[in-house]
Amino acid sequence: MPGFKIRFLLTISTLLSIVNANKTVFIDPNDPWQVFEGWGTSLSWWANALGGFPDIRNQSADLVFDISKGLGLNVIRYNIGGGDDPSHHHMRIGGDVPGFLPCNNCDYNWTSDANQRWFLFAAKERGADIFEAYSNSPPYWMTNSGCSSGVSSM
Repeated sequence: MPGFKIRFLLTISTLLSIVNANKTVFIDPNDPWQVFEGWGTSLSWWANALGGFPDIRNQSADLVFDISKGLGLNVIRYNIGGGDDPSHHHMRIGGDVPGFLPCNNCDYNWTSDANQRWFLFAAKERGADIFEAYSNSPPYWMTNSGCSSGVSSM
């Protein structure tokens, strides 16, 4: 019986596509449905990984953010990292984005996440003008699992 249902649905969808094949669609370029503010990238996790290489990061920033030398991306999404337990060593390269609040009783460390912040400022210097921030995890010490990458079992 399942084979019949599939053949029936394929037959109906084929017939319906033939019926609609002669439909004409008009596009009016003077009637905008959506306006883009720009185009961009999320800095995580590539900026965290690449930001640690001073010999290539300027050229990389030019290729990504400079409109005359590269793509000219102008919308930048900054990943506010959750950090991870210093005793954990399971994150992939670039995935361990440092947090600004390393422990429950610590002061904020605004110099943390230097690699990603370098690219944030490099993007601004090269013309990026829209900046957004987001976070994939709270600081590791605020999670039930004690890990910003999630729990290992459910």
